[in-house]
Amino acid sequence: MKNQCDHEKAILPHPRSAQYLRAPKNQFPISSLLFPSNTMKGSLFAPPVIISITLSLFAVKAQVPETAPPGLQAIWVQAKAGQAEAQYKLGLAFYAGKGVATNYSEAVNWFRKAADNGDAGGQYNLGLCYEQGDGLSRDLTVAIQWYLKSAKQGNDYAEFKIGSFYFNGEGVKKNESEAIEWFKKAAAHGLVYAQYNLGWCFDKGRGVERNLSAAAGWYSKAANQGNARAQVDLGLFYFHGLGVPKNTTEAATLFGKAAAQGDPEGYTWLGTCYASGTGVRQDFAEARRYWLQAAMKGYAPAQYDLGVAYEQGDGGPKDSVEAMKWYKQAAAQGNDAAQKRVARLLAGQASPSN
Repeated sequence: MKNQCDHEKAILPHPRSAQYLRAPKNQFPISSLLFPSNTMKGSLFAPPVIISITLSLFAVKAQVPETAPPGLQAIWVQAKAGQAEAQYKLGLAFYAGKGVATNYSEAVNWFRKAADNGDAGGQYNLGLCYEQGDGLSRDLTVAIQWYLKSAKQGNDYAEFKIGSFYFNGEGVKKNESEAIEWFKKAAAHGLVYAQYNLGWCFDKGRGVERNLSAAAGWYSKAANQGNARAQVDLGLFYFHGLGVPKNTTEAATLFGKAAAQGDPEGYTWLGTCYASGTGVRQDFAEARRYWLQAAMKGYAPAQYDLGVAYEQGDGGPKDSVEAMKWYKQAAAQGNDAAQKRVARLLAGQASPSN
């Protein structure tokens, strides 16, 4: 039995899963990346769970076809003989549907065998199937039981999951302080999503006394692992001097790292830095370019900023048509400043002087 489940013991992202979900700055980040929308309310940010083992060997059905490669034949024999690791791999193959139709029921069957044999990955994935209702009836209570078994073996994803359940009050009584303890366990194992959530909790004073210095420390750990959201939030700390000495150059650098990953907030704040000459040389053309990148991703604050740039001719020629287009897109998302700009421009168009 393994003492800990490594990152290869993570289930492949669900075919119906969304991409990263962004929450407004005044809401808690969303946690149910892999799960149906009814589990996503008020949740934390969730790991995009990955698998790095070679799935090309696992083109399986309920029985191994005669054409199956030798590696699969060996895994099947090992799984049938009760070897937990092989049982886990077969479950993963059925879940991923590599080379054959996806079969969640068969995946659950093999995850359960692996879990009963003490495999932490099988326990985690069985819990995940119970949480999602894949291959069996959805049952959060049972899901948590399997997550707890996996967490006792040091599975960082399971620890994170339990923390999320306690924070959101799903399947257990809501207890933000208990959630913090589970996040700390996962963060100590280096799980970037737990590190980010701890930063957010210290930032907002949720489940723990507000401590901006501690928040900056956790954001920094997550940012150093390449988490774009942490890079933006840590950048804002440096931008405003919250929990760290004010350093606009470092802020712009962090926004740039997030932008390099395609993060719309990173693009927007980097554009703001260029527009104001904060931490970088002032360059309105660069500002407009970064705002455009974020605006095309549907990010309302960038759409508004881009509208202003077109209206005022910052970084390029004035273009009232383009300005109105971007104001309207931001306004449709509830951006108050954009709504006011649209109303003002429409009133101006209706004026007899025009």
